Amino acid sequence: MVAFVAVLLLGILKGVMFAAVASIVFNLRLLANPHVAPLGRIPGSERFTDITRHPDNELFPGMFMFRVEAPLLYFNVENIDRTVLDYVHSAASPVRLVVCDLSTSPYIDASGARMLARLQEQLATEGIQFRVADAHAEVRDILRAMGVDQRLGGVNRHISIPDIVKDFQGKS
Repeated sequence: MVAFVAVLLLGILKGVMFAAVASIVFNLRLLANPHVAPLGRIPGSERFTDITRHPDNELFPGMFMFRVEAPLLYFNVENIDRTVLDYVHSAASPVRLVVCDLSTSPYIDASGARMLARLQEQLATEGIQFRVADAHAEVRDILRAMGVDQRLGGVNRHISIPDIVKDFQGKS
């Protein structure tokens, strides 16, 4: 619609250029404020989805799981960090483990890796463990290159949320 109106008002070349710039601005706005989805298990399955969309999902006392539905980039990490900490501090029961599902984060930059490390440090000072699961190959490579992988409890292609949940429940 933006392109259509811009072409009508400004002409073809200026209208298309205006629409391209508008598209870039719109995408940057979306990436700067990504959806941080608190997760729960779909009843009777091993899959985890957004509890705000599916309130019937199973929750696990003492755990907070979340998924960032965007890459972790320098211009969105503060929003992500703040949102996660708000969720953790407003949880109904005390949180002992926070799990970050990276399956919907196809890329992470150095700021994103540092944010995960800072989040781990801050949660550790509160006595809360922090783990990551389902990281893509490129994300794992960046976390390893930044030296963050071991601080996050290890990052490899075999770690999934169901595995972390089973391990947590076995220790509880």
